[in-house]
Amino acid sequence: MYPSDYLPTRRSLLVAVLGVVLVALAFPPLGIAPLAPLGMALWAWAGTSLRHPKQVASLGWLAGFLYTLLSLWWLFWEWGIIPLLVLCVSYGFTYALWLILIRNLYREGPGWFIFGGAAVWTTLEMGKVYGLWTIPLLLIAQTQTRVPALVQIADLTGQWGISFMVVAVSLWLAWLMGGRVRVRQREFVRATAWLALGVSFWLGYGLYRLSQAGQAGPSGERVRVALVQELSGELLQWTWEYIREVKDRYINLVKAELSPEEGVDLILFPEVSIPLTLPYHSPKLSIFPDLFELADNYQAGVVFGTGFSSQPIGSELSAPKEAKAKGVKFYNGVQSIGPGRTTPGQYLKLRPVPFGETMPMGGLLEFIEFPWGSEGYDAGRSLESLPTAKFGLNLGPNICYESLYPYISRGQVQDGAAILVNFSNYTWIKNHLVSLVNAQNDVLRAVETRRYYLRVSTTYYSQVVDP
Repeated sequence: MYPSDYLPTRRSLLVAVLGVVLVALAFPPLGIAPLAPLGMALWAWAGTSLRHPKQVASLGWLAGFLYTLLSLWWLFWEWGIIPLLVLCVSYGFTYALWLILIRNLYREGPGWFIFGGAAVWTTLEMGKVYGLWTIPLLLIAQTQTRVPALVQIADLTGQWGISFMVVAVSLWLAWLMGGRVRVRQREFVRATAWLALGVSFWLGYGLYRLSQAGQAGPSGERVRVALVQELSGELLQWTWEYIREVKDRYINLVKAELSPEEGVDLILFPEVSIPLTLPYHSPKLSIFPDLFELADNYQAGVVFGTGFSSQPIGSELSAPKEAKAKGVKFYNGVQSIGPGRTTPGQYLKLRPVPFGETMPMGGLLEFIEFPWGSEGYDAGRSLESLPTAKFGLNLGPNICYESLYPYISRGQVQDGAAILVNFSNYTWIKNHLVSLVNAQNDVLRAVETRRYYLRVSTTYYSQVVDP
Protein backbone atom coordinates (compact mmCIF):
# COMPACT_ATOMS: atom_id res chain seq x y z
CA MET A 1 0.00 0.00 0.00
CA TYR A 2 1.44 3.35 -1.06
CA PRO A 3 0.80 6.80 0.47
CA SER A 4 -0.87 7.82 -2.79
CA ASP A 5 -3.58 5.27 -2.06
CA TYR A 6 -4.59 7.36 0.97
CA LEU A 7 -4.05 10.91 -0.25
CA PRO A 8 -6.32 12.58 -2.81
CA THR A 9 -4.79 13.89 -6.01
CA ARG A 10 -3.88 17.53 -6.22
CA ARG A 11 -6.56 18.20 -8.81
CA SER A 12 -9.34 16.55 -6.80
CA LEU A 13 -8.26 18.40 -3.67
CA LEU A 14 -8.25 21.78 -5.42
CA VAL A 15 -11.68 21.15 -6.96
CA ALA A 16 -13.11 19.98 -3.62
CA VAL A 17 -11.69 23.02 -1.83
CA LEU A 18 -13.26 25.31 -4.44
CA GLY A 19 -16.54 23.46 -3.99
CA VAL A 20 -16.67 23.75 -0.20
CA VAL A 21 -15.72 27.43 -0.40
CA LEU A 22 -18.70 28.05 -2.69
CA VAL A 23 -21.07 26.11 -0.42
CA ALA A 24 -19.76 28.02 2.60
CA LEU A 25 -20.58 31.29 0.80
CA ALA A 26 -24.20 30.11 0.55
CA PHE A 27 -24.44 30.34 4.35
CA PRO A 28 -24.39 33.58 6.38
CA PRO A 29 -23.16 36.20 6.25
CA LEU A 30 -23.28 36.30 2.42
CA GLY A 31 -26.04 33.74 1.90
CA ILE A 32 -25.69 33.40 -1.90
CA ALA A 33 -28.20 30.58 -2.45
CA PRO A 34 -27.22 29.43 -6.01
CA LEU A 35 -23.67 28.69 -4.85
CA ALA A 36 -24.86 25.75 -2.74
CA PRO A 37 -25.71 23.33 -5.60
CA LEU A 38 -22.77 24.54 -7.69
CA GLY A 39 -20.28 24.03 -4.87
CA MET A 40 -21.70 20.63 -3.97
CA ALA A 41 -21.42 19.56 -7.61
CA LEU A 42 -17.69 20.34 -7.61
CA TRP A 43 -17.24 18.58 -4.29
CA ALA A 44 -19.06 15.45 -5.49
CA TRP A 45 -17.21 15.38 -8.82
CA ALA A 46 -13.88 15.57 -7.01
CA GLY A 47 -14.78 12.49 -4.99
CA THR A 48 -15.99 10.44 -7.95
CA SER A 49 -12.81 11.18 -9.90
CA LEU A 50 -10.64 9.22 -7.44
CA ARG A 51 -9.76 5.55 -7.85
CA HIS A 52 -9.15 4.29 -4.34
CA PRO A 53 -11.81 4.33 -1.56
CA LYS A 54 -9.22 5.53 0.97
CA GLN A 55 -8.50 8.53 -1.24
CA VAL A 56 -12.20 9.30 -1.32
CA ALA A 57 -12.48 8.99 2.46
CA SER A 58 -9.51 11.28 3.08
CA LEU A 59 -10.79 13.83 0.58
CA GLY A 60 -14.27 13.73 2.13
CA TRP A 61 -12.89 14.25 5.63
CA LEU A 62 -10.48 17.03 4.64
CA ALA A 63 -13.09 18.86 2.60
CA GLY A 64 -15.71 18.37 5.32
CA PHE A 65 -13.34 19.71 7.98
CA LEU A 66 -12.57 22.77 5.85
CA TYR A 67 -16.24 23.26 4.93
CA THR A 68 -17.27 23.26 8.59
CA LEU A 69 -14.46 25.61 9.56
CA LEU A 70 -15.23 28.07 6.73
CA SER A 71 -18.97 28.04 7.44
CA LEU A 72 -18.86 28.14 11.23
CA TRP A 73 -15.67 30.09 11.93
CA TRP A 74 -17.66 32.57 14.00
CA LEU A 75 -18.24 29.90 16.65
CA PHE A 76 -14.63 30.44 17.71
CA TRP A 77 -15.67 33.69 19.37
CA GLU A 78 -18.47 31.97 21.29
CA TRP A 79 -17.14 28.47 22.11
CA GLY A 80 -13.40 28.73 21.77
CA ILE A 81 -11.04 26.81 19.52
CA ILE A 82 -11.31 23.32 21.05
CA PRO A 83 -15.12 22.87 20.73
CA LEU A 84 -14.95 24.31 17.21
CA LEU A 85 -12.25 21.84 16.20
CA VAL A 86 -14.21 18.96 17.76
CA LEU A 87 -17.20 19.98 15.64
CA CYS A 88 -15.05 20.20 12.48
CA VAL A 89 -13.54 16.77 13.11
CA SER A 90 -16.90 15.08 13.77
CA TYR A 91 -18.61 16.73 10.80
CA GLY A 92 -15.64 15.73 8.62
CA PHE A 93 -16.45 12.05 9.19
CA THR A 94 -20.06 12.69 8.14
CA TYR A 95 -19.00 14.19 4.83
CA ALA A 96 -16.39 11.47 4.28
CA LEU A 97 -19.15 8.86 4.62
CA TRP A 98 -21.35 10.73 2.13
CA LEU A 99 -18.56 10.97 -0.42
CA ILE A 100 -17.72 7.26 -0.11
CA LEU A 101 -21.36 6.26 -0.59
CA ILE A 102 -22.01 8.47 -3.60
CA ARG A 103 -18.81 7.22 -5.22
CA ASN A 104 -20.25 3.71 -5.02
CA LEU A 105 -23.60 4.94 -6.32
CA TYR A 106 -21.77 6.63 -9.20
CA ARG A 107 -20.91 3.21 -10.55
CA GLU A 108 -24.55 2.12 -10.50
CA GLY A 109 -25.70 4.79 -12.91
CA PRO A 110 -27.03 8.36 -12.96
CA GLY A 111 -30.37 7.57 -11.32
CA TRP A 112 -28.78 5.92 -8.30
CA PHE A 113 -26.13 8.62 -8.13
CA ILE A 114 -28.49 11.61 -8.33
CA PHE A 115 -31.42 10.44 -6.23
CA GLY A 116 -29.63 7.92 -4.04
CA GLY A 117 -26.90 10.45 -3.25
CA ALA A 118 -29.49 13.07 -2.36
CA ALA A 119 -31.28 10.58 -0.11
CA VAL A 120 -28.01 9.71 1.67
CA TRP A 121 -27.21 13.38 2.30
CA THR A 122 -30.71 14.04 3.63
CA THR A 123 -30.52 11.01 5.91
CA LEU A 124 -27.22 12.23 7.34
CA GLU A 125 -28.79 15.63 7.97
CA MET A 126 -31.60 13.95 9.87
CA GLY A 127 -28.95 12.33 12.02
CA LYS A 128 -27.73 15.80 12.97
CA VAL A 129 -31.21 16.77 14.16
CA TYR A 130 -32.23 13.62 15.98
CA GLY A 131 -28.86 12.60 17.43
CA LEU A 132 -28.18 12.91 21.17
CA TRP A 133 -25.25 15.34 21.16
CA THR A 134 -25.41 16.50 17.58
CA ILE A 135 -25.73 20.15 16.61
CA PRO A 136 -27.92 20.63 13.52
CA LEU A 137 -25.88 23.27 11.73
CA LEU A 138 -24.99 23.42 8.03
CA LEU A 139 -28.29 21.97 6.81
CA ILE A 140 -28.51 22.73 3.10
CA ALA A 141 -32.12 23.90 3.35
CA GLN A 142 -30.85 26.82 5.42
CA THR A 143 -29.03 28.19 2.36
CA GLN A 144 -32.32 28.69 0.49
CA THR A 145 -34.29 30.71 3.06
CA ARG A 146 -33.67 33.93 1.13
CA VAL A 147 -35.49 32.48 -1.89
CA PRO A 148 -39.13 32.23 -0.72
CA ALA A 149 -40.31 30.13 -3.69
CA LEU A 150 -37.81 27.38 -2.88
CA VAL A 151 -38.80 26.91 0.77
CA GLN A 152 -42.59 26.66 0.39
CA ILE A 153 -42.41 22.90 -0.14
CA ALA A 154 -41.39 22.58 3.51
CA ASP A 155 -45.05 22.42 4.55
CA LEU A 156 -45.26 19.12 2.64
CA THR A 157 -41.81 17.61 3.15
CA GLY A 158 -40.26 19.58 5.98
CA GLN A 159 -36.85 21.08 5.38
CA TRP A 160 -35.73 17.65 4.15
CA GLY A 161 -37.46 18.11 0.79
CA ILE A 162 -35.49 21.30 0.18
CA SER A 163 -32.19 19.64 1.03
CA PHE A 164 -33.02 16.64 -1.15
CA MET A 165 -33.78 18.77 -4.20
CA VAL A 166 -30.71 21.02 -3.81
CA VAL A 167 -28.41 18.00 -3.51
CA ALA A 168 -30.13 16.17 -6.40
CA VAL A 169 -29.54 19.17 -8.68
CA SER A 170 -25.90 19.34 -7.58
CA LEU A 171 -25.33 15.64 -8.31
CA TRP A 172 -26.92 16.02 -11.73
CA LEU A 173 -24.36 18.75 -12.42
CA ALA A 174 -21.61 16.49 -11.08
CA TRP A 175 -22.61 13.73 -13.51
CA LEU A 176 -22.35 16.21 -16.37
CA MET A 177 -18.89 17.24 -15.19
CA GLY A 178 -17.80 13.62 -15.10
CA GLY A 179 -18.27 13.29 -18.86
CA ARG A 180 -20.26 10.03 -18.65
CA VAL A 181 -23.41 11.30 -20.34
CA ARG A 182 -22.71 9.46 -23.60
CA VAL A 183 -21.65 6.26 -21.83
CA ARG A 184 -25.03 5.86 -20.08
CA GLN A 185 -27.07 8.26 -22.16
CA ARG A 186 -30.45 6.53 -21.90
CA GLU A 187 -30.23 6.27 -18.10
CA PHE A 188 -29.11 9.88 -17.86
CA VAL A 189 -32.03 11.09 -19.98
CA ARG A 190 -34.44 9.14 -17.78
CA ALA A 191 -32.91 10.54 -14.59
CA THR A 192 -32.94 14.05 -16.07
CA ALA A 193 -36.66 13.74 -16.89
CA TRP A 194 -37.47 12.67 -13.32
CA LEU A 195 -35.33 15.46 -11.91
CA ALA A 196 -36.96 18.03 -14.20
CA LEU A 197 -40.36 16.83 -12.99
CA GLY A 198 -39.25 17.19 -9.37
CA VAL A 199 -37.75 20.64 -9.88
CA SER A 200 -40.89 21.77 -11.73
CA PHE A 201 -43.07 20.69 -8.83
CA TRP A 202 -40.65 22.20 -6.30
CA LEU A 203 -40.61 25.60 -7.98
CA GLY A 204 -44.22 25.50 -9.21
CA TYR A 205 -45.59 24.69 -5.77
CA GLY A 206 -43.53 27.49 -4.27
CA LEU A 207 -44.79 30.05 -6.78
CA TYR A 208 -48.36 28.84 -6.25
CA ARG A 209 -48.15 29.22 -2.46
CA LEU A 210 -46.66 32.69 -2.81
CA SER A 211 -49.43 33.71 -5.22
CA GLN A 212 -52.00 32.66 -2.63
CA ALA A 213 -50.39 34.65 0.19
CA GLY A 214 -52.80 37.21 1.57
CA GLN A 215 -55.63 36.42 -0.86
CA ALA A 216 -57.78 34.54 1.62
CA GLY A 217 -57.49 37.29 4.24
CA PRO A 218 -56.88 36.70 7.93
CA SER A 219 -58.53 33.69 9.52
CA GLY A 220 -59.38 33.53 13.19
CA GLU A 221 -58.99 36.24 15.80
CA ARG A 222 -56.32 38.90 15.54
CA VAL A 223 -53.72 38.93 18.29
CA ARG A 224 -51.66 41.99 19.22
CA VAL A 225 -48.24 41.02 20.49
CA ALA A 226 -45.48 43.19 21.97
CA LEU A 227 -41.91 41.89 21.49
CA VAL A 228 -39.78 43.60 24.10
CA GLN A 229 -36.10 43.88 23.19
CA GLU A 230 -34.15 45.86 25.75
CA LEU A 231 -30.98 46.10 23.60
CA SER A 232 -28.55 45.70 26.46
CA GLY A 233 -25.36 43.81 25.68
CA GLU A 234 -24.36 43.41 29.30
CA LEU A 235 -24.08 40.08 31.09
CA LEU A 236 -23.31 40.51 34.77
CA GLN A 237 -23.27 38.18 37.75
CA TRP A 238 -26.65 36.97 38.88
CA THR A 239 -27.23 39.11 41.97
CA TRP A 240 -30.48 40.51 43.30
CA GLU A 241 -29.38 44.00 42.29
CA TYR A 242 -28.71 42.90 38.73
CA ILE A 243 -31.95 40.93 38.49
CA ARG A 244 -34.06 43.85 39.70
CA GLU A 245 -32.26 46.21 37.34
CA VAL A 246 -32.92 43.97 34.31
CA LYS A 247 -36.54 43.38 35.30
CA ASP A 248 -37.13 47.11 35.77
CA ARG A 249 -35.60 47.85 32.36
CA TYR A 250 -38.10 45.61 30.59
CA ILE A 251 -41.12 46.81 32.54
CA ASN A 252 -40.20 50.48 32.11
CA LEU A 253 -39.64 49.97 28.38
CA VAL A 254 -43.16 48.54 28.02
CA LYS A 255 -44.65 51.47 29.96
CA ALA A 256 -42.70 54.01 27.89
CA GLU A 257 -43.53 52.56 24.46
CA LEU A 258 -46.96 51.04 24.90
CA SER A 259 -50.13 52.38 26.52
CA PRO A 260 -52.81 50.07 27.99
CA GLU A 261 -55.36 51.69 25.65
CA GLU A 262 -53.62 50.14 22.64
CA GLY A 263 -55.08 46.78 23.60
CA VAL A 264 -52.07 44.44 23.51
CA ASP A 265 -52.88 40.76 24.11
CA LEU A 266 -49.42 39.35 24.83
CA ILE A 267 -46.22 40.91 26.14
CA LEU A 268 -43.18 38.75 25.43
CA PHE A 269 -39.81 39.18 27.17
CA PRO A 270 -36.67 37.32 25.95
CA GLU A 271 -34.83 34.34 27.36
CA VAL A 272 -33.61 34.83 30.97
CA SER A 273 -35.08 38.33 31.05
CA ILE A 274 -35.85 37.45 34.70
CA PRO A 275 -32.63 35.58 35.55
CA LEU A 276 -33.78 33.49 38.51
CA THR A 277 -33.96 29.81 39.40
CA LEU A 278 -37.55 29.19 40.49
CA PRO A 279 -39.12 25.95 41.78
CA TYR A 280 -40.87 24.52 38.73
CA HIS A 281 -44.01 23.18 40.45
CA SER A 282 -44.60 26.23 42.68
CA PRO A 283 -42.70 29.24 41.32
CA LYS A 284 -42.50 32.03 43.91
CA LEU A 285 -43.50 34.78 41.52
CA SER A 286 -44.80 36.86 44.41
CA ILE A 287 -41.24 38.15 44.82
CA PHE A 288 -41.91 40.39 41.81
CA PRO A 289 -45.43 41.82 42.22
CA ASP A 290 -44.75 44.42 39.52
CA LEU A 291 -44.83 41.68 36.87
CA PHE A 292 -48.38 40.82 37.84
CA GLU A 293 -49.17 44.53 38.05
CA LEU A 294 -48.01 44.86 34.44
CA ALA A 295 -50.35 42.03 33.39
CA ASP A 296 -53.23 43.65 35.30
CA ASN A 297 -52.66 47.15 33.92
CA TYR A 298 -52.51 45.95 30.33
CA GLN A 299 -54.98 43.07 30.76
CA ALA A 300 -52.52 40.99 28.82
CA GLY A 301 -50.61 37.78 29.13
CA VAL A 302 -46.94 38.21 30.00
CA VAL A 303 -44.41 35.52 29.06
CA PHE A 304 -40.79 35.82 30.15
CA GLY A 305 -37.66 33.72 30.20
CA THR A 306 -36.32 32.46 33.53
CA GLY A 307 -34.70 29.43 35.15
CA PHE A 308 -36.40 26.58 37.03
CA SER A 309 -35.43 23.86 39.46
CA SER A 310 -37.22 20.57 40.11
CA GLN A 311 -37.46 21.39 43.85
CA PRO A 312 -36.77 24.41 46.06
CA ILE A 313 -33.04 24.99 46.59
CA GLY A 314 -33.05 27.77 49.18
CA SER A 315 -31.85 30.46 46.77
CA GLU A 316 -33.36 31.62 43.50
CA LEU A 317 -30.08 33.06 42.26
CA SER A 318 -28.15 30.06 41.02
CA ALA A 319 -27.89 26.33 40.48
CA PRO A 320 -25.48 25.26 43.26
CA LYS A 321 -23.44 22.13 42.85
CA GLU A 322 -24.59 20.74 46.18
CA ALA A 323 -28.24 20.72 45.06
CA LYS A 324 -27.26 19.08 41.76
CA ALA A 325 -25.49 16.33 43.67
CA LYS A 326 -28.70 15.64 45.59
CA GLY A 327 -30.64 15.04 42.38
CA VAL A 328 -32.13 18.50 41.87
CA LYS A 329 -32.57 19.30 38.18
CA PHE A 330 -32.20 22.75 36.68
CA TYR A 331 -33.87 24.01 33.53
CA ASN A 332 -33.86 26.97 31.20
CA GLY A 333 -37.46 27.91 30.51
CA VAL A 334 -40.24 30.45 30.13
CA GLN A 335 -43.08 31.37 32.48
CA SER A 336 -46.55 32.51 31.46
CA ILE A 337 -48.53 34.80 33.80
CA GLY A 338 -51.73 36.80 33.43
CA PRO A 339 -54.12 39.25 35.05
CA GLY A 340 -55.41 38.34 38.49
CA ARG A 341 -52.07 36.71 39.40
CA THR A 342 -52.79 33.72 37.20
CA THR A 343 -49.92 31.43 36.12
CA PRO A 344 -51.14 29.46 33.07
CA GLY A 345 -47.99 27.41 32.60
CA GLN A 346 -44.26 26.96 32.03
CA TYR A 347 -42.05 25.55 29.33
CA LEU A 348 -38.74 23.79 29.98
CA LYS A 349 -36.10 23.88 27.27
CA LEU A 350 -35.77 20.50 25.56
CA ARG A 351 -32.33 20.91 23.97
CA PRO A 352 -29.72 22.70 26.13
CA VAL A 353 -26.88 24.07 24.02
CA PRO A 354 -23.80 21.78 24.05
CA PHE A 355 -20.74 23.66 25.34
CA GLY A 356 -23.05 26.57 26.22
CA GLU A 357 -25.63 25.30 28.70
CA THR A 358 -24.55 21.75 29.20
CA MET A 359 -21.42 19.73 28.64
CA PRO A 360 -21.09 16.49 26.69
CA MET A 361 -19.33 13.93 28.90
CA GLY A 362 -20.34 16.19 31.80
CA GLY A 363 -18.15 14.87 34.62
CA LEU A 364 -15.00 15.14 32.50
CA LEU A 365 -15.50 18.87 32.03
CA GLU A 366 -16.43 19.98 35.54
CA PHE A 367 -14.02 22.91 35.34
CA ILE A 368 -16.42 24.73 33.00
CA GLU A 369 -18.21 27.63 34.73
CA PHE A 370 -21.56 29.03 33.56
CA PRO A 371 -22.88 32.51 34.41
CA TRP A 372 -25.67 30.96 36.52
CA GLY A 373 -23.45 28.65 38.54
CA SER A 374 -21.12 25.71 38.32
CA GLU A 375 -23.63 23.26 36.85
CA GLY A 376 -25.29 23.14 33.43
CA TYR A 377 -28.97 22.90 32.62
CA ASP A 378 -30.96 19.69 32.30
CA ALA A 379 -33.27 18.92 29.37
CA GLY A 380 -37.04 19.26 29.59
CA ARG A 381 -39.23 16.39 28.46
CA SER A 382 -42.56 17.82 27.28
CA LEU A 383 -43.51 18.94 23.77
CA GLU A 384 -46.76 20.48 25.01
CA SER A 385 -47.78 23.96 23.94
CA LEU A 386 -47.77 26.80 26.47
CA PRO A 387 -51.12 28.25 27.65
CA THR A 388 -51.37 32.02 27.93
CA ALA A 389 -53.70 34.39 29.76
CA LYS A 390 -55.50 35.10 26.49
CA PHE A 391 -58.29 32.53 26.45
CA GLY A 392 -57.77 29.75 23.95
CA LEU A 393 -54.38 30.99 22.72
CA ASN A 394 -51.47 28.60 23.19
CA LEU A 395 -47.90 29.37 22.19
CA GLY A 396 -45.29 27.00 20.83
CA PRO A 397 -42.20 28.26 22.68
CA ASN A 398 -38.63 27.34 21.95
CA ILE A 399 -35.48 28.82 23.37
CA CYS A 400 -32.35 29.97 21.55
CA TYR A 401 -31.05 27.36 19.12
CA GLU A 402 -34.13 25.11 19.50
CA SER A 403 -35.30 26.83 16.31
CA LEU A 404 -32.93 24.40 14.56
CA TYR A 405 -35.08 21.41 15.57
CA PRO A 406 -38.24 21.09 13.43
CA TYR A 407 -39.81 18.36 15.56
CA ILE A 408 -40.17 20.75 18.52
CA SER A 409 -42.34 23.27 16.68
CA ARG A 410 -44.26 20.53 14.86
CA GLY A 411 -45.09 18.74 18.11
CA GLN A 412 -46.26 21.94 19.76
CA VAL A 413 -48.52 22.78 16.81
CA GLN A 414 -50.02 19.30 17.03
CA ASP A 415 -50.72 20.08 20.70
CA GLY A 416 -52.63 23.23 19.75
CA ALA A 417 -50.03 26.00 19.45
CA ALA A 418 -51.42 28.87 17.37
CA ILE A 419 -48.23 30.96 17.35
CA LEU A 420 -44.59 29.87 17.55
CA VAL A 421 -42.20 32.00 19.61
CA ASN A 422 -38.44 31.83 20.02
CA PHE A 423 -37.05 33.35 23.22
CA SER A 424 -33.32 34.14 22.87
CA ASN A 425 -30.54 35.70 24.89
CA TYR A 426 -27.53 36.94 22.94
CA THR A 427 -25.89 39.11 25.59
CA TRP A 428 -23.13 36.51 25.77
CA ILE A 429 -22.19 36.40 22.10
CA LYS A 430 -19.53 38.47 20.39
CA ASN A 431 -20.68 38.02 16.78
CA HIS A 432 -24.12 38.67 15.33
CA LEU A 433 -23.87 35.64 13.02
CA VAL A 434 -25.04 33.34 15.82
CA SER A 435 -28.31 35.27 15.94
CA LEU A 436 -28.55 35.49 12.14
CA VAL A 437 -28.12 31.73 11.63
CA ASN A 438 -30.80 30.97 14.21
CA ALA A 439 -33.12 33.61 12.74
CA GLN A 440 -32.84 32.02 9.28
CA ASN A 441 -34.40 28.86 10.65
CA ASP A 442 -37.48 30.80 11.73
CA VAL A 443 -38.47 30.91 8.06
CA LEU A 444 -38.34 27.11 7.77
CA ARG A 445 -40.31 26.56 10.99
CA ALA A 446 -42.99 29.05 9.93
CA VAL A 447 -43.44 27.46 6.50
CA GLU A 448 -43.38 23.88 7.84
CA THR A 449 -46.18 24.56 10.33
CA ARG A 450 -47.94 27.46 8.56
CA ARG A 451 -47.87 29.40 11.81
CA TYR A 452 -46.56 32.87 12.54
CA TYR A 453 -43.09 32.58 14.04
CA LEU A 454 -41.99 35.32 16.42
CA ARG A 455 -38.47 35.86 17.72
CA VAL A 456 -37.87 38.00 20.81
CA SER A 457 -34.24 38.49 21.73
CA THR A 458 -32.17 40.50 24.18
CA THR A 459 -30.00 41.84 21.35
CA TYR A 460 -29.51 41.54 17.59
CA TYR A 461 -32.48 40.02 15.71
CA SER A 462 -36.10 40.10 16.86
CA GLN A 463 -38.60 39.48 14.08
CA VAL A 464 -42.00 38.29 12.94
CA VAL A 465 -42.14 35.70 10.13
CA ASP A 466 -45.35 35.52 8.12
CA PRO A 467 -46.04 31.88 7.13
